[in-house]
Amino acid sequence: MGQLDAQLEALLFASGKPVLETQLEQICSTDSIKIRAALKRLTKRYENGGLMLIESEEGWQIATKPEFSDLIHEYIGITPNTLSPAALEVLSIIAYSQPISKDQIDEIRGVASDQTLRLLLGRELIRARKSSRNTATVNYQTTPEFLQAAGIGHITELPKVGPDAK
Repeated sequence: MGQLDAQLEALLFASGKPVLETQLEQICSTDSIKIRAALKRLTKRYENGGLMLIESEEGWQIATKPEFSDLIHEYIGITPNTLSPAALEVLSIIAYSQPISKDQIDEIRGVASDQTLRLLLGRELIRARKSSRNTATVNYQTTPEFLQAAGIGHITELPKVGPDAK
């Protein structure tokens, strides 16, 4: 492993949160081409291990692979906060339809979603934003915490659904 690779790995590990590529360039005093190449090497290095490198809109981050979450939770002595079927349903609707209003969510589900939305907001898996068209309407969308919990870097990595899913 080269010096730049080791520097990036140390920075991303110590950060504990996503770091923008431009920040990595500044900290390591190098250009984006060298940063990208080093991140690509780190990604390849982690392919067969327990860690992964995630790129999201928020930046780059080292994370544990989702398949090891039960092991990690057991080791640190916590029980993962599981979501109810209703919460998973609302979260799925938001993930695949974002941005989406509460009225639209309720229409799809056929029941009120107030309590479930509050739960998902409290766990920071979704966020509420005022609609740019209608300031009285609030739209919901997923957060970087959702992406991290799902083990993906971008919402486009969600599995395809519907008749065109392959």
